[in-house]
Amino acid sequence: SFPRTAPTSRARELDVPGVALASAGLAAVTFGLTTATDVPWVPARTLIPLIGGGIVLIAFVQWQRRTSDPLIPRQVRSNAAFLGACAIYFTSYLAFGGTLYYVTLRFQNLLGWSALHTGLSWVLMNLPFLAAAQTAGKLSQRFTPWTIVTTGCAAGALGVAALSTLSSTTPFVVAGLGYVLAGVGFGLLVPGITHVAMRDIVGPVAGAASAVLNSSRQLGTAVGLALVGAIGAAATQHAWTNTHPADKGPNSASIITGNLHGVPGHMRDAASSAFEMGYHVALGVCVASYD
Repeated sequence: SFPRTAPTSRARELDVPGVALASAGLAAVTFGLTTATDVPWVPARTLIPLIGGGIVLIAFVQWQRRTSDPLIPRQVRSNAAFLGACAIYFTSYLAFGGTLYYVTLRFQNLLGWSALHTGLSWVLMNLPFLAAAQTAGKLSQRFTPWTIVTTGCAAGALGVAALSTLSSTTPFVVAGLGYVLAGVGFGLLVPGITHVAMRDIVGPVAGAASAVLNSSRQLGTAVGLALVGAIGAAATQHAWTNTHPADKGPNSASIITGNLHGVPGHMRDAASSAFEMGYHVALGVCVASYD
């Protein structure tokens, strides 16, 4: 039989209060941002969840500083490179999630593309992503990780900027260029960020650190869909009510998503312009998120 060995460290206990506070705070903030796309900044459904969620998240931070077994270990919270990587991961996927959401609305709802047609167009982004991700390992032998991450962010921002210029008269080649640049950018960004975040994390906290890094990506996507959607919806609503102040019913709600099927023919041009305004504002926010 094999000799028994003593465990090298005490097993960490699950931080139940930390999980509850983080989950409740993030859920409230996301709910407030999401509902803002339907009822922009109505206190009962948007501002109250946002403020309440913010207070709960502050309580979560304070709890992490006090408890002996925090959800996010102290070694992870005190690592500046790790925190910076998580912040870049979060904002990048915030921009990426918001961009894909609005580009999909544009092609499927406004232009009438099928889901298959829209999905196939993403091949122009997915193939460069895979190619760049495979190349990132070789590039890391010649360039610093931060150089690779910075280059990835710059390429991603240029791709989103190209997509933000789309209008009813823009040829698809512009969208294709945006897809390629975004794919290359994220293909460099993802492995670069992972390397920067985890290179100084060792020992039993590596698993927790990896989970936090992955969560920052998922949270970025969720918040991006909610926040960018809310900002774009508010811009579309504002543009539409400026030209049709009396129409705040079903037409207004459908125009926010680019669905003009129920809009009377004489209102179609104005409705399309209103959606275009929201689209440009939303993707402008996404470009700014890369800075």
